[in-house]
Amino acid sequence: MRTKLDGPEVEHRTVTVFRTGAASLEADVDLGVPYGLGRRLGFSLTALSRLRREVRRWEPNIVVAHGGEALKYATFAATGEIKLVYYKIGTSRERLRNPVRRLFHRYLVSRADLVAGVSEEIVDEATTLLGTSSKNTVYIPNGRDPAIFCHNADPTNLSPVRFLFVGHMTRTKRPEVFLETIDELTKRGVSVRGVMVGDGPMLESLRQSASEQIVFLGARDDVPQLLGDADVLLFTSTTEGEGMPGVLIEAGLAGLPVVATDVP
Repeated sequence: MRTKLDGPEVEHRTVTVFRTGAASLEADVDLGVPYGLGRRLGFSLTALSRLRREVRRWEPNIVVAHGGEALKYATFAATGEIKLVYYKIGTSRERLRNPVRRLFHRYLVSRADLVAGVSEEIVDEATTLLGTSSKNTVYIPNGRDPAIFCHNADPTNLSPVRFLFVGHMTRTKRPEVFLETIDELTKRGVSVRGVMVGDGPMLESLRQSASEQIVFLGARDDVPQLLGDADVLLFTSTTEGEGMPGVLIEAGLAGLPVVATDVP
């Protein structure tokens, strides 16, 4: 039997576990777990305890784990008759070269009632590397609403050329490559301006090492407008962790040229 999940009798609730700065997602519940030793080591008992308490309080029928880290906690919080869906948003092949980590992740995925992948590469990884059954795996492409994107930049005004970075300031996003690119173009005599959107653990160190051509905007909720005002989106991520990057879809809808690494 199929159940519709968008009717008036259905309630959806979003939960964020770890404390972050401003974000485009306004969660219904923010558990506010600090970035402490447990998370650095790979598993926070505080996060599990708070999420389990929230699940017991609300008693949902379905819990959707958005990403691999969320799956670690949702697996042990969504017990009993609760259905667990793992929405796999990034590749993890490199991380899972470690046999112990791969075995643990295979166990987590085996507890999910359904695995949804944002790209064909993700679905293939789930079945071949993590051992999920094809009947319990579904491909749900990443997507955006085209109506909110437009390109505002004047193509005749290219001085300075406005480069944009949008993403979390983490190791796999490689924001330092954006800084290096802007510096190299400046050395070659190109008039450029770099705008970085996003927050994360590398933000402060990036601020300290950035040239005067770089502007940091932090977390923003007006990314469609910023894409529309830019000349080029520079996407610097490693393959690891990317599934089908939403910002590349957004740039395409905004008519914005993209220079990107080779990701799914």
